[in-house]
Amino acid sequence: EYFSHLMDCVRGDPHCVSFLATARDLEAVHKSLKKSGCFDTHFAMPVPTRREKADIFKKLSDAKRLHVDEATLEHVVRNCDGLDVLDMDALVELTLHRSLSNLIQPYPDPTPTGRTKGDGEGKEGDRLRVSLDDMRAILKDYVPSKARGTSHVADDSKISSWSDIEGMSEATAELEDLLSFSSKYKDLIQNCPLRLRTGALLYGPPGCGKTFLVRSAAKICNLRIITVKGPELLNKYIGASEAGVRELFERASGASPCILFFDEFDAIAPKRGHDSTGVTDRVVNQFLAELDGIESLVGVFVLAATSRPDMIDNALLRPGRLDRMVYCPFPGEADRCDILRRAFRALHLADDVDDALVRRLAADTSHYSGAD
Repeated sequence: EYFSHLMDCVRGDPHCVSFLATARDLEAVHKSLKKSGCFDTHFAMPVPTRREKADIFKKLSDAKRLHVDEATLEHVVRNCDGLDVLDMDALVELTLHRSLSNLIQPYPDPTPTGRTKGDGEGKEGDRLRVSLDDMRAILKDYVPSKARGTSHVADDSKISSWSDIEGMSEATAELEDLLSFSSKYKDLIQNCPLRLRTGALLYGPPGCGKTFLVRSAAKICNLRIITVKGPELLNKYIGASEAGVRELFERASGASPCILFFDEFDAIAPKRGHDSTGVTDRVVNQFLAELDGIESLVGVFVLAATSRPDMIDNALLRPGRLDRMVYCPFPGEADRCDILRRAFRALHLADDVDDALVRRLAADTSHYSGAD
């Protein structure tokens, strides 16, 4: 309020003074500063497109006297999702350091002309040249500032392809259809006028691999994953739970392409009208608002897992939200054989353990889950 009073005083001064201000969140700015006569004109800064990010990278590279060829710049265009302007500046610094290190040889041997190995290598005229291999290595290891603290791959390092996931063929096919196409053909989807399905609910008995399937899919598709346990979002203070949901979606937008995964979803999104405190009702309303605004979250897949799909609010399951239902049942006999064979491959078994024993074990373990 005092700052608003000072602005009112300066406005009557004969000297022309203009005020400009920046804010991360317009709603967090005090309302007295947004009234008429103060900061009453607001501009939303749009997120740069991939081509605009590459142009920023090129201009920053030129300022550092780095030569970036077209192939390297196109690689930046294809792999700059989730990067902001500060990240592009950090990438230029990393590129400069790597280009300089390429010129330094640990043991330079004199040549007949008196030049040492490395003289002129990696240069383009009077500029340092940025190679495509260096750019690939830098982007592979670089974590965007908004994505720090997220997991980039699944915990199980043995999973490298969809065929490595045993015992969940139908559920695996559903997730592959949802994730693989969108991650492979980003340019096609960006120009597509239709909105693709980016949400799914995995349901089934406990221990049947819902969480394992999501984490494995994240690794196979090379997507970052933000995992949230349902009860973690609930807070006793009014408005804190809804703010947590908003922050999660903002974080996912900054970490794209990524998977936003809610485990134990029935704990935070039950049917409205049954909570005496109203906390979960407000959380469900916030989820609905965020899922309806999912168009702005380019490259974000919202997945949820539950053992009680009947408890989840029906509004979350309508088309355009978590509209794809993926059932993870108890494994059948053939699926149990595949699971056992994969588990036995990591063990040193006796010579008399053959496939007949695996089939007998699979036949005797009816209604066993993958965890069992």
